[in-house]
Amino acid sequence: MRSLLRSLHRRLAKLCTALLVCQLAVGSETCARAADRAPGTDAGVVDTPAIDGTPAVEADEACLRELDAQAVAYKRVPLAGGMRTPIEIAGPIDGITLVARGRRSAVMDCVLARALVQAGAVFKELGITTLAFSAAFDHRTRRGSNEASAHAYGLAIDVHVIGGSFGQYDVRQHFERGVGAWRGLRKQPGALDACVGQPATNEGRVLRQLACRLKLHPAFRVIVTPDDNADHQDHLHLEAGSTFFPPPATAPPLGPPPAPPPPAEATAEPKSTPVQRTTAKRKRAAKRKPPRKKAKTKQAKTKQAKTKKATKKPAPKPNTAR
Repeated sequence: MRSLLRSLHRRLAKLCTALLVCQLAVGSETCARAADRAPGTDAGVVDTPAIDGTPAVEADEACLRELDAQAVAYKRVPLAGGMRTPIEIAGPIDGITLVARGRRSAVMDCVLARALVQAGAVFKELGITTLAFSAAFDHRTRRGSNEASAHAYGLAIDVHVIGGSFGQYDVRQHFERGVGAWRGLRKQPGALDACVGQPATNEGRVLRQLACRLKLHPAFRVIVTPDDNADHQDHLHLEAGSTFFPPPATAPPLGPPPAPPPPAEATAEPKSTPVQRTTAKRKRAAKRKPPRKKAKTKQAKTKQAKTKKATKKPAPKPNTAR
């Protein structure tokens, strides 16, 4: 009996020590949530610690450590917009290569990169290896609103074309609208099949599979497709869930986007006198001798003599009067 009590006493002492360390490090509420948190139900989800209520710096470092664990190549970039942990992706994300359609690079918050890692099983099962995107971080407001877009927080990416061993499927050309349930979709048995519906082509089936599976995935908050509105007729809006977006009503609004740099002033170059090139034609003309006068023919000489004779005045007659 005494040995049993001693064993229980030791275990309680270890547990109290662990709880004390946890409270000192991240706070009592976080320790309680971490102890009560249930494991994820999605087979493709990477289990991540709860970060609600923890300091922003601790949460950011935790996200970066997860990317490091998945061997995601990235580099830190300066803060911009509403991003908490701005990074620029410099390589594949769990086998998915991000291909920029314009000049924008793959700058995003770490949370979005982590969401793409967590959804890696979805991309692999569909055979997707590339995502051609037009925008990730973009300091802008939502269309027709003064509210900041999720792009301003680096939490959304607009995908126009997906690629893989099957080729390339373009959202504008191949996404089939209205062939399955979409709005109001909830995670329940049969939801995925109802969402995909009955596409007529394999391209349409793969694109709807991707959109529906990400819509039901816990790592993503919002997925917008051509089924929603005409503004998204050519791309899929993939928005990761986070603890800092949408911001609370008491949060100060984001400042205006930085003004673009002024265009460089063009330096006026002195006008040079145009050089007249000597062409081969001009060279030949310079060497050519002046034309000779044509020799007068016999007829021309006769005509000229008659003309002179006709125009010659007659000599005056001598005065013979006396």
